[in-house]
Amino acid sequence: MATLNCVPITQEVSFKVPWGVLAGKLWGNPDSEKKILAVHGWLENAGSFDRLAPLLFENELFAQKYSMLAIDLAGHGFSSHHEDGVPYVMLHYAMDLKHVLNHLGWKKFEILGHSMGGGISSLLVIGLPDQIDHYITIDAFSPMGIRPDQYLNRLKHTLEDASTIYSIPDGFKTYPTKESIFQRILEGNKELNEEGAKVLAIRGTKSVENGFTFTRDLRIKAGSSMYFLEKSYLEFTQAVLDHISIPSMCIVPTESHLKRKEFLSSLKFPENYTCRMVPGNHHVHTNT
Repeated sequence: MATLNCVPITQEVSFKVPWGVLAGKLWGNPDSEKKILAVHGWLENAGSFDRLAPLLFENELFAQKYSMLAIDLAGHGFSSHHEDGVPYVMLHYAMDLKHVLNHLGWKKFEILGHSMGGGISSLLVIGLPDQIDHYITIDAFSPMGIRPDQYLNRLKHTLEDASTIYSIPDGFKTYPTKESIFQRILEGNKELNEEGAKVLAIRGTKSVENGFTFTRDLRIKAGSSMYFLEKSYLEFTQAVLDHISIPSMCIVPTESHLKRKEFLSSLKFPENYTCRMVPGNHHVHTNT
């Protein structure tokens, strides 16, 4: 059975890669009939699904049939940081997940992606059409789209920050207590509630000599390769929608700062694709 007193069995997992390991978390029985790959958002980690997973596994039928695997993307959570000179780009994240899937030997699976993880999921849906049975995103349709002025500004900062790609910068500030770094998480993301921040902090922070610091790689913030120009974003998203032949859903939080609902009228959705508006903000699944 995949549950114990309605709480899913969880275990830490890791997979070797040339620069170290990709860490992750597995809920449920690894030999389950059906499997879900959950992909977290930018600057987050596999813990972003810590509050959603128990709710899913409360359903006895779900618990009997499913397991769910969330990977800390490279440079996030407990996963290793890239070597000097290797930037963090969306296609690389998708390739890393393909490496994990090959290792596991998953022939069929369902995919759930939040924000940037939804964009990464869209690449996998295109690249692995015969392996993915269901495609669900939270506050994402495909890789991000921004206005031309925003893109130019981001490109400028990318070149200014290029040196950080080639040598690991000084680490994050050290915070004297768990409470102080926890408060920093809340200050940095106004859409997280306290419970959501707590689960992200488990994999997102670590103890060091003089207190606590973040586990993620500072260099994640360098680069604009995860963004499209807004027009190209709509064109790419439509191409993804036109390509999809599997049951799919986008969960659109009504209070998200990304305002995905504004794009709904600009896209044509296939019959097998559902958009569901839900109350909440960008971190609706983590704040649950």
